[in-house]
Amino acid sequence: MYKIILLSHTITAFISIILFFGRGMLLFKSKINKFKYTTYFNDTILALSGIYLWQITSSFENLNSWLTIKIYLIILYVGLGIFSFRSSNLILRIVAWVSALLIGCYIIFIAFNKHFWLSTI
Repeated sequence: MYKIILLSHTITAFISIILFFGRGMLLFKSKINKFKYTTYFNDTILALSGIYLWQITSSFENLNSWLTIKIYLIILYVGLGIFSFRSSNLILRIVAWVSALLIGCYIIFIAFNKHFWLSTI
């Protein structure tokens, strides 16, 4: 069961980044948001599978540092994503959107490597 949930979490994480990129490209060009409800569905599965995986692996000792950073970055990613789609200033929207994409890629990097960049300091 763990491997199935982990696989679904990984796939929905990649789909989430791809949909976020596509929504941004469409929204900045035409103000049409074709993938709004698709992203809601995908992100719900992503969140539920992440919570389930966190519950399963919460007894491991070494998990705390990288998982804590990952959770903080997810909150920042969501905040920047909301700002990038709701702000009235186009330049700020683009900066927030690119920043959210970079943070999303870094979240995936942390998830695969089980450590974060500043962990050796």
